[in-house]
Amino acid sequence: MLLVLLGLVVMGCRPGKSASATGERPKAGGPESQVPPQTELWYRQSVFGRHVGYEHQSIRTVAAPEGTVWKITGENRITVNRSGTTIEMVMQYRSTETPSGALRSFELDLIQGPLQTHQKGRVEGRQLLLEIETAGRREKTTVAIPGQCGGFLGIQAALWRRPMQRGEQRTLHLFLPGLNEVGETRLAAEDWESLTTADGTFRLLRIRVATRVGGSAAPLHSILWTDDTGLVRRQRLEALDLISELTDKAKATADPTAMPDLVGDIRIPVDKIPPDKDFASARKAVYRVRFPEAEIEIPSFADFRQSARLLDDHTVEVEVRACRLQDGESRPPARDETPSAEDGNPNAYIQSDAPEIRNMAEAAIREAQADSPRSQIAALEAYVHRVMVNRNYRNAFATALDAARKLEGDCTEHAVLLAALARARGFPARIAMGLLYHEGAFYYHMWTEVWLEDCWAPLDATLGMGGVGVGHITLARSNLGSPAAFADFLPLMQVIGRIGIEIVRVE
Repeated sequence: MLLVLLGLVVMGCRPGKSASATGERPKAGGPESQVPPQTELWYRQSVFGRHVGYEHQSIRTVAAPEGTVWKITGENRITVNRSGTTIEMVMQYRSTETPSGALRSFELDLIQGPLQTHQKGRVEGRQLLLEIETAGRREKTTVAIPGQCGGFLGIQAALWRRPMQRGEQRTLHLFLPGLNEVGETRLAAEDWESLTTADGTFRLLRIRVATRVGGSAAPLHSILWTDDTGLVRRQRLEALDLISELTDKAKATADPTAMPDLVGDIRIPVDKIPPDKDFASARKAVYRVRFPEAEIEIPSFADFRQSARLLDDHTVEVEVRACRLQDGESRPPARDETPSAEDGNPNAYIQSDAPEIRNMAEAAIREAQADSPRSQIAALEAYVHRVMVNRNYRNAFATALDAARKLEGDCTEHAVLLAALARARGFPARIAMGLLYHEGAFYYHMWTEVWLEDCWAPLDATLGMGGVGVGHITLARSNLGSPAAFADFLPLMQVIGRIGIEIVRVE
């Protein structure tokens, strides 16, 4: 799921009002270059330099009552390894767009194991009417969009229409299917350079791209390389070093080999570990988190159990406190900690109203003979830890109901199932995403936060320890309740594979 969303961020940029061009225009592009009447694009995709799949787009120019439109069909297919388990993620889409890149309608299917999502949207005026079906639940909503808000061709449509110049900057507006948010993309064309690909050596313009989604403070950064007609021949998303390179069908669809391990390859090793320190029983830990020299907006680490201070432009010192139910700590909530209605309601990913979920929650409480709120959520965490007997990496992301029925999965399934059981018992709950220390390295991880006694109580059903320790560093949260729920993952996505951590002290 993460790779699909990362690909959507890059491929989904849409043209908006652009700044005036500077410098000479490449002659081959012309002032109003257009896509041919029939175009096939094949992109070979790789992560950390290893082939993982492809994206294919077929573009036809057809006549319609409102004028000429593009009919676009596409498929994005990625296969990755997660600790020895191979999983495949598929996104298929169809859209209608104008030659200027404005979206008219689309349908999208996202498939990964048991999780299948179908979306369709239609533009009416300044509204996108959106219908989303996930795990049997259908939701209708509207998204406000600007007048020029495009479709799946995104940046490519804008660059075919008017290729960029060296030194030029543009601001584009976009709708991101899958994230279901309107975003803003800033493009800055740097210089022409010689770039060698599997199909030869080309003179290409390097363009830096920063995509900010919704109200997110942390944009996703990428780089495009275009020829003088505006055709994107290569693009690199800095998160996960995801590269899409224009090629032919045979190279793009070749079977992936030596796939990256999206558990082991993105872990963050720690060089110096304080001796004789037990992370499981420690009360507090201090870390220095270092970000790359390239431009990046550092996410906020401050929350109810973390504090942070900026040491320099690329380093944050983070203090993390353990939070365990047995400690019995109680404190007044901060102003921004009060749970929302969506923290307690059932949704497509956390089906707390499903009979199976309700019965499971009741069984957990009954077996533990838990009567107080604190003992009840402790019983729910212990129950999920015990019944999820088949811990594996087969699914990138499954719903709580899938987890309840199959009793298998990794930290993501543990987290959503515990959130569903908590909500079924009347406790607001949300998902926390971040890092977990384990045997000399930090791994990307997910756990649960439950509203208890006027404050959030973090729980990790994967570990079943009655809370979380100092090895849990939070980067993002989500109640998975809105159509744009996966936009909440962006603060995590922008740092994957790009940060280093030093343990300063453990107390």
